[in-house]
Amino acid sequence: MKTLYYYLLGAVLLTLMVLIVPDSSYADHEISVGLFTEHYESDRKDYNEDNEFIQYTYRKDNDYAYSVSTFVNSHFERSYAVGVGHEWDETIGVYLAAIHGYENHLKTHYEGVIFIPVFYVKTYGFKHTVMGPVYNLSYTFKF
Repeated sequence: MKTLYYYLLGAVLLTLMVLIVPDSSYADHEISVGLFTEHYESDRKDYNEDNEFIQYTYRKDNDYAYSVSTFVNSHFERSYAVGVGHEWDETIGVYLAAIHGYENHLKTHYEGVIFIPVFYVKTYGFKHTVMGPVYNLSYTFKF
């Protein structure tokens, strides 16, 4: 029940963020699906590399991006995230993500949420993402 609560909360927050952004003639929607994840932090061999990642991103012409996503985290547990960030020339971006799903593995903040900075580069539809010691490759569909 808690997981559903956070997922719905994320959807509500994303909706509010989109409504706050001024109207414009240009809006961009993306769906990203994960291909694989690589961990660089240690010799540990049992991290999840098949993330089942899916992300929806909404962006207005002011280059601010708002996203919601779900994925299977490094510890084989379903996680949910919301993020807000900035993108330049539709290729390079940074955002701050609030993620729920690591409470048994990392020091978390309020109600098991962690905050993590994310950096990405997009090339030919592929999104290369770095989150600390984790690299994620996904493919992005724009509509």
